[in-house]
Amino acid sequence: MKRIELLAHQMEFCADMSSPYIAMCAGFGSGKTRAFAIKHILLASRNVGYIGAALTPTAAMARDLVQPTLEELLELAGIDFKYRASPLPEYVLYFPNGKSKLLVRSFENWRRLRGLNLAWFGVDEADTVNADVADAAWKTMISRVRVGPVRQCFATSTPEGFRWMWRTFERDARNPDGSPRTDRRLVRGRTYDNPFLPASYIESLEQNYPPALIKAYLEGQFVNLTSGQVYNAFDRKLNHCPSQLRLNDRLHIGVDFNVGATSAIVHIVIGLDDGRWVGYRPQTNREALSTKWEQAHAVAEFQGMTDTPALIAAIKQRFGTYLTGRQIVCYPDAAGNHTDATNASESSLSLLRQAGLMVDGPSANPLIKDRVTAMNAMFLNGQGIRRYYVNSQACPLYVEALEQQAYDPKTGKPDKQNGHDNRGIDAAGYFISYRYEARERKMHSVSLSLVHGRR
Repeated sequence: MKRIELLAHQMEFCADMSSPYIAMCAGFGSGKTRAFAIKHILLASRNVGYIGAALTPTAAMARDLVQPTLEELLELAGIDFKYRASPLPEYVLYFPNGKSKLLVRSFENWRRLRGLNLAWFGVDEADTVNADVADAAWKTMISRVRVGPVRQCFATSTPEGFRWMWRTFERDARNPDGSPRTDRRLVRGRTYDNPFLPASYIESLEQNYPPALIKAYLEGQFVNLTSGQVYNAFDRKLNHCPSQLRLNDRLHIGVDFNVGATSAIVHIVIGLDDGRWVGYRPQTNREALSTKWEQAHAVAEFQGMTDTPALIAAIKQRFGTYLTGRQIVCYPDAAGNHTDATNASESSLSLLRQAGLMVDGPSANPLIKDRVTAMNAMFLNGQGIRRYYVNSQACPLYVEALEQQAYDPKTGKPDKQNGHDNRGIDAAGYFISYRYEARERKMHSVSLSLVHGRR
């Protein structure tokens, strides 16, 4: 009998064969994919002669994450299997008393499973899918689970706010009279509970995510990610710096191109030995050496520029000395590769380079969510440390936008109807997200015996 070690929350999730609907909501690195694969193997062993389905948001996620984990566990447990990739991926698992089939599909193909009779199915990273799509897929799939001795529907995911996982396994987990429903169960898992992660993994996440996302991505909690103030970690007083430019500074300018409202935020990057350092300092030499200690200070803003040439002229007029010394680096909106509105033959990025400005940054803009996460984590990270400061006297419109921009309740995205995106938020975000993008105790563990056999 082969044994596979499980963490406590993995065991709780995998061993439950009686709840019709069960989900595991857990943080990064908490072993969701491993539990997802083990759950399929266990249900296959208890439904010999029947079919199950493993669903992932995309086919690439199944190929790159779920399938390698599944095959590793099958080999570890000593379970023979055959894999067929075409026309659609599927596995046949061999047990002493027969065989079971596991189909691997993406959410985009869930409609094709309507004609099947399944004994079980599972959905991985369900909350990364549009909530309405996930709901429609789930309701269709549970109607297909109608055969086999141990029928079950399950899901695993890192929580992404109050989306499908919250709706299905928390909001709808009670009857109208307030009593708990008996057909569903939610298991939580924390990143902190996985002792097999590298020592620096959690520390890195805490440094690169704001407190709200720490609750979601490390503790597996449902938190509000799409309403209220977008930059909720920013505090006008606590994130203020009086920093002034020095002649030897290098200027890091985030640039956002908008017709009639181009904006830019000027930053300096300083280290511990700079007299302008603000706030927390590492307390020990070990802490000082554990990470790259630097702060970003916003020290000037350009607002309401009519176009790219106007912005370039303003930068030259105000910071010509720095331009001569090649001390200016721009981090622009990647859309600037398109032609400028005032000169259809040249892109905005080309105009910046022709003016002697160095240009850095990715070829495509970061996702809005990632940009907001990077900004909030710099304003205040999960360790309570602030690394991004703004001179509120030098950047009054930028500070105002940070304090006032809220999420659009209709879209769940930052509201751009009040002009806040044209007051430097996006411009600063291009620099911050590019330079500081979030990088993705003895714990109790238990063992779970897997039924196995040879053909």
